[in-house]
Amino acid sequence: LAPEWCERYVALAVEYRVPALITARLDAYGPSNHLADVSEAAFAEFVGQARAAAMPVFDEVLETDFGRAADESVDYERMLLGADGELVYCAFHPCRPGPGEVERIDPDTFHVRTDEYDLFGRESWVSWLDDQSFDVVGMRELRDAWRTKLTQ
Repeated sequence: LAPEWCERYVALAVEYRVPALITARLDAYGPSNHLADVSEAAFAEFVGQARAAAMPVFDEVLETDFGRAADESVDYERMLLGADGELVYCAFHPCRPGPGEVERIDPDTFHVRTDEYDLFGRESWVSWLDDQSFDVVGMRELRDAWRTKLTQ
């Protein structure tokens, strides 16, 4: 995204009262390849826009590792436990395998998505999440809390 798109992105989020996916620091935004032309100074302005609107601002964004080879595994438990911050967004991309759609669309890295689907559907994964001290919430809960704050 170009800087002018970031400004519009945050402004649109404020207008529609839907939280933007933004971190306090540019280097904490895991999929920063989408922000290649944005400087730290420009990014700080967007964060300022979000904070001025009392919008939730994430401490960190974790993302699926699309560079992972098919024979490599990822330790999602370690990834989550190593997250640095109170509000962390997980940009994971699980996709159900078959009947061949994701395999055709993304033949080189579909295994990353289908492996996540397999892992996140396991009872052992759900149990592990339930045993953690962190809360798993969705954007709907963050949106509703933000809207409540705006009306107070």
